[in-house]
Amino acid sequence: MILILFCIPVSATESTWNLRSGNDAISVDISSDGLYGAAGSLDDTVTVFTTEGMVLWTYLAGGDVLTLEFSPDAAYLAVGSADNTISLFGLDGTKLWSYTKSDDVVTLSFASGGEYVAVGSLDNTVTLYDLAGEAVWTVEREDDILTVDATSGGNYVAAGSADGKVALIDRDGIVLWVYDTGDAISTVATSMNGGYVAVGSLDNAVYLFDRNGVLKWKYNSGADILSVAITEDGTLIAAGSSNDNVYLFTQDKTLAWKYQADSDVFKVGFLAGDRYISAGSSKRIMLFDTDGSIAWEQTLPADILAYAVADDLRFMLASLSDALTYVYPVILPTESPAVTATSEPEAGMTVPETVTSTPSVTSRTTSAESNGDSFPLLPVLALILVVGGGAAYLLTRKREPESRPVEQPSFLEVDLGEEESQPEELPASSETLTEAGEEPVVAEEPPEVPAAAEEKPREEPTVNGQTAEDWYNTGRRLSTEEKFEEAISAYDKALALKDTDADTWYNKGYALDCIGRYEEAVHAYDRALKINPNDIDSWNNRGTALMELKRYEEGIGSFYKALKVNPRFAVAWDNKGTALLALGRPDEARECFLKALGIDPKNDVYRAHLHLTEK
Repeated sequence: MILILFCIPVSATESTWNLRSGNDAISVDISSDGLYGAAGSLDDTVTVFTTEGMVLWTYLAGGDVLTLEFSPDAAYLAVGSADNTISLFGLDGTKLWSYTKSDDVVTLSFASGGEYVAVGSLDNTVTLYDLAGEAVWTVEREDDILTVDATSGGNYVAAGSADGKVALIDRDGIVLWVYDTGDAISTVATSMNGGYVAVGSLDNAVYLFDRNGVLKWKYNSGADILSVAITEDGTLIAAGSSNDNVYLFTQDKTLAWKYQADSDVFKVGFLAGDRYISAGSSKRIMLFDTDGSIAWEQTLPADILAYAVADDLRFMLASLSDALTYVYPVILPTESPAVTATSEPEAGMTVPETVTSTPSVTSRTTSAESNGDSFPLLPVLALILVVGGGAAYLLTRKREPESRPVEQPSFLEVDLGEEESQPEELPASSETLTEAGEEPVVAEEPPEVPAAAEEKPREEPTVNGQTAEDWYNTGRRLSTEEKFEEAISAYDKALALKDTDADTWYNKGYALDCIGRYEEAVHAYDRALKINPNDIDSWNNRGTALMELKRYEEGIGSFYKALKVNPRFAVAWDNKGTALLALGRPDEARECFLKALGIDPKNDVYRAHLHLTEK
């Protein structure tokens, strides 16, 4: 990895310095005292540095660095990577131990005392390790583990998986209770002693459970919950969602306040003795007082991939889509403007319109280029790259519209529900828990939440006697017949009746793409992704459209977003490699093509693209 250090004068709006990695850094952390930072990147490299600008050490892992975290005292750094490995390092860079799992290590969490680290893997297992590297216990669940959080002393570990189930595991490795939300668990957070567990799910809801597995309350936000956090005493719960909102709830089921940011709020956290709440969106990081006032904010020069704020609020670091990790000082003013119901984005920032959501009903299909006759294309592809100066459509693949839905993996089947209504009226709490001194109790099965009353049928609006669904189906038929102009007109009529359907926006984008109207296609994909930000195929097609416009760096950003949702999306790895090849970065492109082939080893197209990187 090439590391470049830039020294910049400190101000309230400028970074103190930044470092460049050989590829996107998708995981960062900062020590609680703000003295040290760490970044893990897709070039397999871990970099540890001081926040004053000195690189302490680097380590080359055997695969993409997917997650890392400092221990609370910053004496250790735990690292999980795509070579199925969990490793523990001392602050001086000494590797203390390393273990290989059966699949990628994607999530980890130090116990608040720092004496244990919980590890979640795509091999369906959760393991609790002590600092000597001994596995205290391993619990196997039924699906990929996506998120874990450990309490003080490792007494409890909450784990969420792709099948929508959250489990609480005790110090002996006994699963105390399991609750099924119905969709992938994106985030979990526990209070210090495990008295409460906050859960965020792609079923659009925030959940609060007590230690016994009793559901205290559920709040439906109308969009994916991407992050939750809870105070040490369990009295406040924060959440961030894909409908751009930051929420703060109290333990007694009251929505204290809600703030609308400029894009998806992908991370929230409590800091400085739970006196502040951090929230991160596309290009903006904010600190809120618990009363909802903005105490500090920073707008970044590119899309944020990951960020961390020191618990003592000295520094914030953020890795961006330009492969740079920035360190900023946090400067808190004496007075802060009060939060309002919504917030306008920063001046000059382009933000897609906010729309509500419907479930996706189309799926990815590969193009005709995925057949076995692709090797004769090699001389043509090479000529395109050398003479044309960039990747052409032959090197990219797009998802075509389907005439009917096909089955998708469960973690992609995201039903985003109806348009968000006013905040739910949360009933008063009927029971409380005291954190200190509670003994774990094996709970009975959590009670079911009553289903909502069925809505009365409503007459759908029409244009020329046809509903939005009628026009959508007409557009699909016309698109299949390659009558793309007419298809676009049909999709426009559907959107005039219902502009909250992600699939209609996607298929309109595809039709625009096919007739070379790439700018408009990107806009349509943006609208689809605003509704369903987990649609990997919309991210992929957006990237290919940007490549047609020779906006390769932005295209790479889109492929990254697809891969963040599904790291095994081979088409996006191949397209990212193509964009890197167009930018004259063959070594990075080669890594991407190898990843695509690792997922789909019989694909001749990926192999042909790999040959283009050979010297």
